[in-house]
Amino acid sequence: MYYASFSSNGYVFIDDKRNEIFSEDKNHKRLFEYISKNSTHMSELLETYVSKHMNVETFELTNHHCDDDSREILEAIKSHHIYYDMQVQRQENISENIYSIECRRVFIEAIGSYFNDLLVRAFIDYKFSKTDICNTWYTERFEALAKPFIKGLESLIDEYYKKYKYNIGADSESEFSLTMYAPTEARGFSNELWKQKTIKDMLFWILDITTPGIGELTIPQRAWLYGNKFWSSGVEAMQQLSFRPATVFRDTHDSSSEVNNIDRLLDYLKPFNSLSEDPENVKPELLSAIKSIVDYVKPDESVSIYDEYRIDNLYQLLYLEVLSMIRAGLLIRRCRLCNSYFVAPNRKTAYCKGIAAGENESCSTIGSRRVYKEKVKADPALEMYERTYKTRYARVKRANGNDKSAMMNAFKDWGEEAKSKLSEVRTGKLDISAFEKWLKSN
Repeated sequence: MYYASFSSNGYVFIDDKRNEIFSEDKNHKRLFEYISKNSTHMSELLETYVSKHMNVETFELTNHHCDDDSREILEAIKSHHIYYDMQVQRQENISENIYSIECRRVFIEAIGSYFNDLLVRAFIDYKFSKTDICNTWYTERFEALAKPFIKGLESLIDEYYKKYKYNIGADSESEFSLTMYAPTEARGFSNELWKQKTIKDMLFWILDITTPGIGELTIPQRAWLYGNKFWSSGVEAMQQLSFRPATVFRDTHDSSSEVNNIDRLLDYLKPFNSLSEDPENVKPELLSAIKSIVDYVKPDESVSIYDEYRIDNLYQLLYLEVLSMIRAGLLIRRCRLCNSYFVAPNRKTAYCKGIAAGENESCSTIGSRRVYKEKVKADPALEMYERTYKTRYARVKRANGNDKSAMMNAFKDWGEEAKSKLSEVRTGKLDISAFEKWLKSN
């Protein structure tokens, strides 16, 4: 089992032995990377993979054997989010399997969903009756598609067979189930595509400050709008509230340093047992202990209220992460340069601190220059000032010897006077044509 301990500073993802597997800070970079991934590529890979192993029209197996095809899909899943690539070295038989059980589960479930969608479409086209597909026939094909990564997940075959039977209404004379669950088309990784879109929609409708038309609504009002627009039922998760962070061991081989830190903290807190018993008569040594613990806690800005949840899948984790962002009142938007989401410190910030593809500087650095250029372009007086400033500064830089020092001093004096006259133009005290004439003559 896995757990996530959330606070206003992000979350820590841990296993049942309290070992940290990965963490996310308050910038939520992994979440934003996840929603920007091209999942269509995964769909295409799976559809190609299935068609190589089975004729998708007749459902006859082709006896095609190539592990590289399935490994390419598993590598794509691993790259989707660190959750699918978490600490595989902790598992047994690593030489036999380099993919985590969560990664393999997504692969097997994608096969099950796609296989079922193909079968339902075939049933709609009258290629099968309700009783034609038996468990043996279904299992034979599912196993052929899922090998060699089905080990430990064999129960999923029976689970998806039951889903197929339910979707075609095999236990009912009515076709009501079929009309409800029939896919418009069979598509690989349809569940993963849906999950990714749902998380993206939550961010857009609830937290994105640039979403048009709803900027005047509060975050709770936007959350209400989202919940009713998409009829969101949320997720279920086992929760534990705590006033202290989860005990987390970051080094799975030697946790002695963490244990020592806990012991030291407990020593600090021992004298506090008597404080609530007689708060009117606090002894000097207790006051000294109180000061020590205050000095210990005060510099730590990461102290927060913690929500810990048991995590069963990635969608659950990401949904809870977005919920924690909503509770924290974070502002997010897409960068005007690279179009990536980022947590904005205020509503005026339009560029992130990341480096866009093909650039050598951060988006915020490039964006600052871009904003200034736009400002100059929109302000003719400022544009005149900038042009003359650059010309004069270039002359000073080319100067040599004693002349350079004198020219620099004169340039600084000119700069101060030019700024003053620019201000006069903006306030209407000086005509822009007179300002232009002054720049040329001085």
